[in-house]
Amino acid sequence: MHAIPVIMLSERAEDYLEAIYVIRQKKGYVRVKDLALKLNVSGPSVIEMLKKLHEKRLVHYEKYGGIVLTTEGEAIARTISDRHDTLFRLLSIAGVPADIADRDACTIEHHLSPKSLEHLKKLVSALEDDRPKCVQGLLLKS
Repeated sequence: MHAIPVIMLSERAEDYLEAIYVIRQKKGYVRVKDLALKLNVSGPSVIEMLKKLHEKRLVHYEKYGGIVLTTEGEAIARTISDRHDTLFRLLSIAGVPADIADRDACTIEHHLSPKSLEHLKKLVSALEDDRPKCVQGLLLKS
């Protein structure tokens, strides 16, 4: 499990870091337009948050240039993404539709303790490896 550097961030700032990380994983680069589309916000809102994240030394951003996470920013983003992925997988196992599971995972990920995440990751792995009959029965009933 990745340790989160000790920086107090708002949920919105965490969302931006995670979005930058996810977009870069998919496209190889991140632009203001990419973030605005992913987060459903305006370009000026993206720029305002990027300035704040730059001041905290979590991103490198230059006007009209690409957006790059710093080492510390990437560590935080990776941790947030890992939390989201674990929660999404758990909700999916429970039969929650993907769009709802994604939205709920976004809500929960900001409030999950590292200890809870550690245990949920073990549970999700066990359920994915050998889905118990009780879970399969619940899914058939929904």
